[in-house]
Formats: sequence, C-alpha cells, structure tokens
Amino acid sequence: MVRPKKSFGQHFLHDQSVIAKITLAAELAAFKFVVEVGPGTGALTKELGGVKNLTLLEADGELIEQLSTDYPQAKIIKTDAAAFDYDSLEFGEEPWLLIGNLPYNAASAIVMKALEARNPPARLVIMVQKEVGERMLALPGHMSVLSVAIGVYAVAERVCIVKPGAFFPAPKVDSMVLVLKTLRDFTKGYNKRPDPSRVIALAKAGFANRRKLLTGNLVKANFGEAERVKSWLVKEGFSDKARAEELTVEHWNKLAEHLG
Repeated sequence: MVRPKKSFGQHFLHDQSVIAKITLAAELAAFKFVVEVGPGTGALTKELGGVKNLTLLEADGELIEQLSTDYPQAKIIKTDAAAFDYDSLEFGEEPWLLIGNLPYNAASAIVMKALEARNPPARLVIMVQKEVGERMLALPGHMSVLSVAIGVYAVAERVCIVKPGAFFPAPKVDSMVLVLKTLRDFTKGYNKRPDPSRVIALAKAGFANRRKLLTGNLVKANFGEAERVKSWLVKEGFSDKARAEELTVEHWNKLAEHLG
C-alpha cells in the first residue's frame, strides 16, 4: 500500500459519490483531450478510462510505475503541475479539460499556471481546500487578489463541499469541488479585453494594504494620480474612499483600461 507523503500534500480521494460528482461536472464527452493533475492512486483516473487522449501529471515518482501499469493508454508526465508548461501539450487549438484533486499547498498556483497558458483549458474541475474555494468564488465586499485573478480568466461555480472522511489520510479541513469555465468558451470579445496580467498587477497593488483606500494603494504603486482614480470611482458609482474588495472583476477590467 502506498503511503501518502506530506511533502507532496497527498490526501488520496476514495469516496465514490464525490468522484461521481466530479466526473458529472466535467462533462467528459465534450472533450477530446483531458489532463488530470495529481492522479495519486488512480481513484478518479478509473473514471477517465474511456478518454482516448488522457495526460496524467504526477510529481511523485513512486506512484508513476503503478499508474503506467494501470493506464497504459495514458501519457504520464513526472512534473510539478504548478511549474508545468501547459502549452507544451500538443492540443493545438482544441478545447481541453483539466481535472484533479489538487494539493492544498499548490492549488492556486496550479490553477493560475493553467489559466495563463496561451491555450488554457476550456473547463477546469478541481478539488481545493474549502477556504481557497470560497476565496475563488468571493463576491464584491469580500474580493481578494485571487478572486480577481480567477475572474479575469474564468467564471467559477461551486459543485459541492467534501468532508475529510472522503480522503486517506483525512485532512483537518473541508474541501470544495469547483468548475471553472474559461471566458474563451463563451465571450467572443475575450481577446479584446485588457491584458489579464496588467489587471492582476493592478489588483495586487490595490489590495497591497487592506487598511488603506484603493486610491492610496494605486497612487503608491504608481498606477495613476489620485484625482484620476477618485473621479473614475465616483463615475462608476463608488465612493472616492472605496476599498479594493468592493470592486467587481469587470470594474478591475474597466479601471485597467481607464488608467492605460
């Protein structure tokens, strides 16, 4: 029996009801190419057996030998999914699916690395720590850099909450399954939107000090003059004393355009 390694943040999923919810949310039939991150012992991978073009990204070399035996049709890559070049996958312009029970300590980095690819996955179905999932789903008033960064690229929806008993070993916190649908799926104007990296950089500056007003944070980071930021806030219906967490993703896009 494989012993889970703390260094890889391994908590192996075994609850079949949760696996069923993940695969249902994935809409596997819609994708020719599927990438699973962190297959572990293959509990979820078993449900992907019918996928012709299956790629498994696994960091733990000890697990790869068994995965190779169990899933000979799959392309298995030993890699850190948070540093992997997703554009190296030969999918052309074909839409593809990313699915996986992500390690808690690298979940946000993995998601952003995939979304920032030139050809990002059209859909992501991921398991993350509940707290991280809530931050990804946050609404104005509770926004953070992570929720803005996710929202620049995708629309996030909650699938279900997963209790610790669904894993071995059981983590100390609840988990959440999310679906992320990238904006390229349904927004023809995606490529006309502001450069996502600039919007995210703007948000990072805006959230740099939550105790301070948005205007002050942006001025300190040299993103614009105070009066220019304040006048934009008022025009958009905010107080000139607004804080970063009040803005929607669309407002961050507009602000990036306004500040040039």
